Amino acid sequence: PPDGPDARAADPDAGLRLREGLDRVWPTLSPTERQLVELRLLGHSTAEAAAEMGVAANALRVQLSRLRTRLREQGALDGWL
Repeated sequence: PPDGPDARAADPDAGLRLREGLDRVWPTLSPTERQLVELRLLGHSTAEAAAEMGVAANALRVQLSRLRTRLREQGALDGWL
């Protein structure tokens, strides 16, 4: 999984938690979800990520919302995506 450079720079503990959370959930993500996570960690907005992925922004927003819900339920990566 990718690293989150902004999170690590702001708070080393937050960066470690992000990395641990990514390591835990990465295997459960679909290829599309992985690409979305990578683009978001690189600082892309949802609209930018949608354009990069060649999908409609509204469809990606729905997918991102569902992913956030799933990650919150797993207790992983809350608040960064």
